[in-house]
Amino acid sequence: MRLLFLPLSLILLLKCNDAYESEQKLEKLIDNSEEMADIERTSKFLEKLRQLDPPVKAELSPETEKVEEQMMKLVEDRVERGPSIGEINKEFSDHLFEGDIILSPDMISAMDKQQIDGEKRDKRATAHKDRRLWPKNETLYFTYGAGYDEEARILIRQKISELDENTCLKFEEGTGPKMLHFERGHGCVSYIGYYRNNQSIWVDYGCDGAIQHEVM
Repeated sequence: MRLLFLPLSLILLLKCNDAYESEQKLEKLIDNSEEMADIERTSKFLEKLRQLDPPVKAELSPETEKVEEQMMKLVEDRVERGPSIGEINKEFSDHLFEGDIILSPDMISAMDKQQIDGEKRDKRATAHKDRRLWPKNETLYFTYGAGYDEEARILIRQKISELDENTCLKFEEGTGPKMLHFERGHGCVSYIGYYRNNQSIWVDYGCDGAIQHEVM
């Protein structure tokens, strides 16, 4: 029995170490305590779904997916080819919804309620329909973290300008009441749509072609 138990213990230890290392990398990527708390909640929720029998996969509602498709259709032809977001985020993808999304507390609550109320039979938990869309009639300001050189800032301006021209959203560089803050890190991470007035988006060097995807 011990010969069998020891390898199993070793496997569990390695898994714990992998999880710890990925959490450490996320903490280096995200230095905002409130946003890191959201990631920890997202990670715990996804782990809870994986522990169910049978496991439940967290998915967006059909209504939310439809909105997502409509928004991304405007920019999909402009996404540059390169490493996929999944490849870039592979070291900590288990902590994020769909590999790159931080779930807000209200979305986790809604998805959890769906699972408790009987959506488990569909083997999925669905995010609430009322996805927080970016406000249409207000200017959305954007700023950069210290990790962006001028070349990177020009690229962000270009991508934001395309969204400004091809969607009903209005963006402006600078600070304001509703603001996106681009941060350099070791991954591509964002919330779904509008979550709070001062909101961060993490775009690594390999994610430059997916800037618009992360904004949406």
